[in-house]
Amino acid sequence: MNFLYIAKGSNGEVRSQGYRDFDADFINQEELNEILKMTESIKFKINGLIFRLKNSDGKGYKNYKK
Repeated sequence: MNFLYIAKGSNGEVRSQGYRDFDADFINQEELNEILKMTESIKFKINGLIFRLKNSDGKGYKNYKK
């Protein structure tokens, strides 16, 4: 879980740097929009995984089924 929260923060940092790059004219609006779209998608995936793990009964791999 801790690593997922770190990943979520890193994803937010990428989003923030996208805005900074756009403001400094390193990227154009289209590139910024692509970064924002990708980071939004990743944010929802990480949040979904965090939610699923918080609400699962399993601990580690002992309840993992193939």
